[in-house]
Amino acid sequence: MFRALAIIFVILQTVVSATASTDEIELRLHPDEAAPIVSTIVATEKVLLDAVPADEDWLTLKLDIPFEGYVPTATLNKNFAIVPGTAVRHLPSGTADMLTEVAEGDIYEILNAKDGWTTAGFIKRMTVFYKRPAPAEPIIENAPEPPVLNLVPLPEPLTIDEPKPEQPTPAEPIEWQGRRPTPNRVLNRTWRPAPPIIRQQPYRPVAAPEYPEEYDDIMVGPEETQVGEKSKSTPESDKALRLLTGILVREITAEGPTYPVRLRSPDGRLIAYVDFSGIFIEDLNPFLKQRVYLRGQIFPVKPNDSQLVIFAKEIQLAD
Repeated sequence: MFRALAIIFVILQTVVSATASTDEIELRLHPDEAAPIVSTIVATEKVLLDAVPADEDWLTLKLDIPFEGYVPTATLNKNFAIVPGTAVRHLPSGTADMLTEVAEGDIYEILNAKDGWTTAGFIKRMTVFYKRPAPAEPIIENAPEPPVLNLVPLPEPLTIDEPKPEQPTPAEPIEWQGRRPTPNRVLNRTWRPAPPIIRQQPYRPVAAPEYPEEYDDIMVGPEETQVGEKSKSTPESDKALRLLTGILVREITAEGPTYPVRLRSPDGRLIAYVDFSGIFIEDLNPFLKQRVYLRGQIFPVKPNDSQLVIFAKEIQLAD
């Protein structure tokens, strides 16, 4: 048994000595630099994680470590076993620091027996202390200066003026009766439909007619319509009927032609003024603010004017 313990003890000492390096820490019996060194071990990550502070300068550990101590030779029996309860001293003296006390089941080996004191090697769990390592000073190297970047200045942000709001529409519809109203004047008049014209048959969609080349600059689309005329005419002329589409709205403004009903594109652009004097509509409200098809003759509001008016002959909801 003692031979096996000796082999284990030698192996542990060999491993400790083989792994000794500058990262070794000295385990002392008390948190004092004058206290006896019990053993020296490698400062592994586990050892550092298991350590707890004892005070500001010392850390403490509880672990199984190999160490050597002295016991009185008189405490050995005839089988060279140490009597339990015997104090193990750091030096062969009764006044030396006590490392531990022999207990039942302790693992130890008798290394050298003399008349007064016997040297024994132990493997035992002990509470030991070691000095808290000083923090390593950071190594400051001469850092290269950052490169100078030739930054290109960003262009100034563009500012876009907000569109001016249109003049408000009066609460009640009015009829201009061929004259301009006075600004800020309240007119208590209502819009009246034109005299009824009875159609013989209900409206049926037909294909768009062919138009003369002089009207090639008029483009009609389902989402946006642009209209232009090259000559002035009157509703009584026999111009071909055109088909326009857009949003039908009623607007009363202090300026502009005296047509309260207008046809606008979905984005709010004026397509044409609408004259319903040639068509009877019992109730115009179902068509207002809706996308409609208007069929009629198109004329400029004034000679050589880009603003157009359509003398409607037929109207139908587009959606």
